[in-house]
Amino acid sequence: LENTNRLGKLTQSILSLSQLENQEIVLQQESYMLDEQIRRVLLGYEPLWEEKELNIDLALEATQYYGSKSLLAQVWSNLIDNAIKFSRPGGTLSIGCRELEGAIIVRIKDTGIGMSEEVRLHAFDKFYQGEHSHTTQGSGLGLALVRRIVTLCDGTIEIRSKEGKGTEILVALKSALPPAA
Repeated sequence: LENTNRLGKLTQSILSLSQLENQEIVLQQESYMLDEQIRRVLLGYEPLWEEKELNIDLALEATQYYGSKSLLAQVWSNLIDNAIKFSRPGGTLSIGCRELEGAIIVRIKDTGIGMSEEVRLHAFDKFYQGEHSHTTQGSGLGLALVRRIVTLCDGTIEIRSKEGKGTEILVALKSALPPAA
């Protein structure tokens, strides 16, 4: 049953990535509160961060965004899931969201195992898993999906990480306004 679930998730990830790779524009855009979306995604992972006894440090400023709500929810879900997965018990998960000079910056930082420079350089490659992959589940597609979605949203993503010290992901999105009526 567990392997069937993993295969189902892998198939869904491959289909999603294939579809996004062939997509040029983001459809179904709407105006919504990005900070609230991130908060809701985090709450969905509460059983996992409570099990690991993680300290949650939130700095989510009220941030209105115009874009694809469903696509960005996938981004936050993947990044928060990874941060929890690679955190050590009792560590800290910090999540911030703020507007800065015409951009929206989302920061997700953990105090987990971190990445070597080699792993960091290949983290967005399809099917790539770092040397720690044998201890956790995954397909190596999550960050490839995340990068494609962020690119489609005309944003950028950066990974800062030190082995044994944790990882910080920075997503920068343009402060987008809905088209004039």
